[in-house]
Parts: sequence; structure tokens; C-alpha cells
Amino acid sequence: MNPKVTLAVSVYNVEPYIERCVRSLFEQTFDDIEFLFIDDCTPDSSMEIMRRVLEDYPHRKTQVRTFRHEHNMGTAVTKRDCYLQATGEYVLVIDSDDYVEPDMVEKMYRKAQETKADMVVCQIYSETPERTWVLSVAPNGVVGCGENVKDDIINRYVTPGLWCKLVKNTVFTEHKITWPTADYAEDYVISAMFAYYAQRIAAVDEPFYHYCYNTDSISRKQSADRILKIYYDFLENFSIVLQFLEDKGIAEKYEHGIFRNKIRAKWHLLPLLPKREYRKLWVKTYPEVNRAFLFGDKNRKPSYRERFWFIAMSTGLYPRFKRVIYSKRLRPRPEWQPIYT
Repeated sequence: MNPKVTLAVSVYNVEPYIERCVRSLFEQTFDDIEFLFIDDCTPDSSMEIMRRVLEDYPHRKTQVRTFRHEHNMGTAVTKRDCYLQATGEYVLVIDSDDYVEPDMVEKMYRKAQETKADMVVCQIYSETPERTWVLSVAPNGVVGCGENVKDDIINRYVTPGLWCKLVKNTVFTEHKITWPTADYAEDYVISAMFAYYAQRIAAVDEPFYHYCYNTDSISRKQSADRILKIYYDFLENFSIVLQFLEDKGIAEKYEHGIFRNKIRAKWHLLPLLPKREYRKLWVKTYPEVNRAFLFGDKNRKPSYRERFWFIAMSTGLYPRFKRVIYSKRLRPRPEWQPIYT
């Protein structure tokens, strides 16, 4: 008999964090769990640490499965395999440098059963060394069958992270999912498709997941090569979502979210804009955004602040005059500001 829930973890180079993560999983108050660890050929002792910690939880040993790639496949492919290898009725994919509250699975699965939901979302703790705050994936609550949450996920108004979404396995086994292969913004591709296919979405109004800002993660690297990789990965993965929405005939419905993501794509180049070659790349990326910045379009009229920001980016004033550009007088609306996650 299949387990009720699979907790799946992708493992690669997380030696400093893996013990905290797996202890939080093995200490779940819910019993009927499959623990699935996908080893993406991690070069460190992360998997050995997991096995050592497991010795402290002998009642969990028969619930643990491991799967190892023949060679390193990257984050996106490993997350795909988390879902394809899972056998649970519901699946929750956890990042191995984060951790969760002990009653997370119990309360999210209970909500899924009570509401017959295909997807259950929860609030998260967002943590840095300096502070912790709570973010909601359903800031306005759930209306009806959760169409508002579905729209917010596809528009990317809320976090696209898979780690706060308990998903029924039929959502991905009974529908054609285009699994991403690029390693940045891969969660957005998967979450958008899951949200589209989910017939009912519910939310638990409690934070269970601790999202920890790891300075070693792919999204925190700031070398020129890494910035360009993130930029091109984002373009590749966003193009999958855009094509999906167009194929389903709903791109117009999510027009504003699409536009915001085009802005987001350009913003990834900000640290490189002092160099002319990257400013050219900035201008060439989604030129319709440039026109909206300068002249507006049918849906928006840019303010003087937005025009100023665009000119500052295009001419290399950013980040040279970052303090002035970010001043209270010149800072534009949040949707036009740099977004790195």
C-alpha cells in the first residue's frame, strides 16, 4: 500500500545543513510518510550524514528510500525526479538546506483531506542571520476552489517555491508536465503547471517551512558568469511558462504577471550594467518592456520615476549612483524594482 505522503529531498553539497533538515523531517508527527532522498552525485558527505542521523530514528528506517544519479544532473532535473520517483498519494519537495516544523505534514495532509484539495499551501518563515519574518502564499485567503491562489502562483505574485506546496500525485501523473532543465526559476515552471491543473487549492494559515537564505546557493552567486547563467536560465524557464499559457489560450488573462516576469528577466542583469556589452543585452531583452518604460502601453502609463529608472539602467548610471536612484524621491513602485528570487 502506498504511503499517504512522500517527503522528497534533493541532495547536493549541503553538508552544513543536511542534519538540521533531515531531523526536522524524521520528527514529523505524521507517521505514514515515505522519505525520498535524491542524491545528485553530491561531492561531500551529505548522504552519509543523513544515514547517520537516521540511526537516531530507527522507526523511520523502513520508510526511507534513496536514489542516486549516475552523474550530476542539476537542481531542475533532480526536482523532477523527486516527483517521478515518489510513491505517496501527496508529494512535498523540500530543499535540503532548509527545515520544517514537526506538524507540517500532519496539518497540511489533514487540510487536503478535509477540502479534497489537489494542492495545499502554507505560510513560510523567511530567515536570514539577522531576522525572521513570515510570508503568506495565500495573502488574501482562499476563495472558492482557490482560483485566487492559482492566479497568484501563475502570476508569480507569491513565492513559486515547491517546498510550501503539498501536491496530489495525480496532478503530475495524469497531465503532461513540461519539466524544466535549467537550474534557476525551475520551481516557477513546475508550480505554475501544478496550479493550473489543480482542481482545488487550499491553504493552511500557519507557517511551517523555514526558508533559509544560504549564501552558497545558486541564486546568491554574483560573479559575472553566475549572473549570466541565472539570466539565461530564467529566460529559458520563463519561456516554458509563457508557451504553456499561450498553448492553453490563457496568456491574456495573466498579461500583467507575464509583463512583471519580463521586467524580472531584465533585472537579473543589473550588477553587470556598468559594462556596455551588458547594457546592450539589457536593452535587447524584451524590448516591449523598454517601450512601456518610456512611452507606456494600453495597460499602463509610466511615471517620471519609471522613466528615470529605465534611463539610469540603459546608460550605466546604475549601480554607480545606486544611492541616488534608490532615494525616496526616485524609487518607483515595487514591481519595477530589482527582484532576485
